[in-house]
Amino acid sequence: MRALFVTITLLMLFLLGSCTANDSEAFKNRIKEAETTAILPAFRGLYAASNKSVEDFTEKINEAKRSSLIPIVYGHYAASNKTLDQYSKRIKAAKVASMKPMYRGLFAFSDKSIQEFNIKIEEAEATTMLPLFRGHYAASDKSIDVFNLRIKEAKATGIPTAYCGEYAASHFSKKP
Repeated sequence: MRALFVTITLLMLFLLGSCTANDSEAFKNRIKEAETTAILPAFRGLYAASNKSVEDFTEKINEAKRSSLIPIVYGHYAASNKTLDQYSKRIKAAKVASMKPMYRGLFAFSDKSIQEFNIKIEEAEATTMLPLFRGHYAASDKSIDVFNLRIKEAKATGIPTAYCGEYAASHFSKKP
């Protein structure tokens, strides 16, 4: 009985590991796909983590350009499932709450309250997490341990560091 339990546990761990490895490879492939398009390098990780086609992502970028949003948040808006109005309202709420500008786009992308987001930022700041990843962590529903493991997985797969935060925060799956 014990041997059966150990065998099943090992099989489950193997399957989980191979699924996440496939996911990180598929994520890397979406980044490569984005490199062949007009998607700017700053937005490629967001595109790769989204469930959007190149056309849908680009359409939302163009919508953002015609709006009052600032360029730094175009990619976060394009990757989101929010309407322009919903996203803009969350950006304004972040401004009113004096949230650091570098986190506003990720906050607007997320469904977190300002308080929840700020708590996760503080938690990330208390660790050795790179500032580049803190906003992605705060916007995610991942624990800090899971987030850090996904960062390591992304790096081990060869995903460029600039895109590891998007991968770690995402629920990326190669399935649309």
